[in-house]
Amino acid sequence: MTFIKRIAKRGFTNARFKREWSFVNLSDLNVFEDGEVVTSGECLKRGVIPKVRDGLKVLGVGKLEKKLTIRANRASKSAVAAIAAAGGTLELIPANGDLAKENWKAKRKQGRRTLRKKAAQARDN
Repeated sequence: MTFIKRIAKRGFTNARFKREWSFVNLSDLNVFEDGEVVTSGECLKRGVIPKVRDGLKVLGVGKLEKKLTIRANRASKSAVAAIAAAGGTLELIPANGDLAKENWKAKRKQGRRTLRKKAAQARDN
């Protein structure tokens, strides 16, 4: 057995923080009635998705024939255009972890180094 196969494989993995999405095609949303509100819970009840995961993403595959209000976490550009063309609305809601990421980004810009940089730029101007 070679040396590489004998040593332990270790290192960093980001799998713990991975997000799993539930995907829905536009053609799958035709099971809903006109004017109905579509959420991940409603999709689960109707059997459109097998399980509710971290978020719901609407894909632009197929044709949407009904006017729906869709509450999802993400949507492709073609899906947004098709929903608007059908007369429906798309409400983007934050997914699990989105708010934590935004808070982290805001907090990151308040460090000592950033504050010193801003103070130096203000003095120079």
